[in-house]
Amino acid sequence: MAQGRLVGFGILALVMAYASGLSMFWNSGRQVPSSLAPQILRTHPDALMKQAARSLIDSEGQIQQIELAEVKAGLKYAPLGDEPFVVEAARQMVSGRTAEAETLLRIALRRNPRSREARVLMLDLLAAQGDARGAVAQIEVLYRLMPNRRPLLRDALVYLASLPSTRRDTLEAISEDTHKREVLEGFARSGASASFLLDTLEAFEPFDFGEREKFTASLATPLLRAGDWQGARRVWGEFNPGAFVNGNLLIDPQLTGEYGPPFGWELRSGRHGYARLDQAGLTGEFYGRRAGTLAAQTIVLDPGRYRLTTLSEEMGRGLAVALKCLGQEDLSAMRLSRGEQSLEFFVDVNCPALELLVQGIPSDPPTSTSFRIRHVGLERAAP
Repeated sequence: MAQGRLVGFGILALVMAYASGLSMFWNSGRQVPSSLAPQILRTHPDALMKQAARSLIDSEGQIQQIELAEVKAGLKYAPLGDEPFVVEAARQMVSGRTAEAETLLRIALRRNPRSREARVLMLDLLAAQGDARGAVAQIEVLYRLMPNRRPLLRDALVYLASLPSTRRDTLEAISEDTHKREVLEGFARSGASASFLLDTLEAFEPFDFGEREKFTASLATPLLRAGDWQGARRVWGEFNPGAFVNGNLLIDPQLTGEYGPPFGWELRSGRHGYARLDQAGLTGEFYGRRAGTLAAQTIVLDPGRYRLTTLSEEMGRGLAVALKCLGQEDLSAMRLSRGEQSLEFFVDVNCPALELLVQGIPSDPPTSTSFRIRHVGLERAAP
C-alpha cells in the first residue's frame, strides 16, 4: 500500500492545516478560565473538545496528548455527540488499529454526517487502504464542507487518479463535473502527456466542460510550453474536430472567432488598444502610444517555404503582422495597409511551432488607428 501511505502524507497536511484553524464544533467565544468556570461548564462537551483540539495543536498532531478520559466524560452531557469517537478513532489510527478506527469513524458519521474531522480521517484511512471509490466519496463531500481546503482535496484526487492501482476506480467514482475538469487540469499542469489526457477525457465522457474555450486552452497550453506541439494539437482538436478539415494550416482565416486559443485566435486587448472578432473579421483600434499584441494564433508547420496573405478593408498606420518561433525572436514581419498583401517566409526544422501576431507599433506623436482585417490566409509557397 505504498500509494496509500503517499496519499496519507497529503491528507496529514490537510488534517494539520485544518486543525490549526478549526474549533471542531466547540467554538462558542472566549474560553472561561478553568479556575472560575463552574464544574458543569468545565465538563461540557464543547469545553472538553476545545481543550482536546488545543492539545492536538500544541503537540503538533500527537493524538496521545489528548486526555481521552475527560473527553469521554463529556458524553453524559451529550450522549449523541460524535467528537469523542473521532478522537478515539484518531488514536486507534496512530496505533495501527485501522479496523477499530473505521468502526469508530462510521459511528461518528452516523451521529454527525457533517463532521469534517471524521471525514478527513476516514479519507486518510480509505486512501491508505487503497479504497479509491470510498476516498473519492469523502473528497466530494469535503469539497462542500471545507471550501477553503479545496486545493489540497483536489491534489489528493489528482494523485489517486494518477496511480495505476487506483486510477480506474477513481475516474469511475468521480461524479461531479467540476471535479472531472479539475482532475484534467491538474494532470495538464503536472506535465501529463497528450495520450494520458485523452485517455482520461474518454473515461469521463460525457460531461460538462464549462467554458469550452478556456478549458481547452488549460489542457493544450501546458503541452505547448513543454514543446509537445503535436500533442497540444491533438488535445485541442479533440474539442474542435472540424478545425483541421482539409488540412487547414491556419484556423479561422475569416477571423470569425469560431475557435478559441491557442490554435484559434486569441484576443489581447489592453491599454495599447482593443480588438474583437465577429462576422466583420478582426476589428478594433490601436491607440498608438505603446507597443502591444492585439490578436494571436499558434501554428504548427512542417519545414518549408510559406506565403501569408492578408485582406484589410480599413487600416491606418501602426499595425503589422509578425511571425515568430515560440519563445524566440520574430521570424518575419509585414506592415499592414488597406487592401491585399502577402509575405513569404521560411520555416526550418528548429521552428516547428510559431505564433502569428497582429501587433501595434507606437508612433511619435501617437496616432490612433482603426482597423478591419477580413481575411488572413496561409499556404505553401513554391520552393
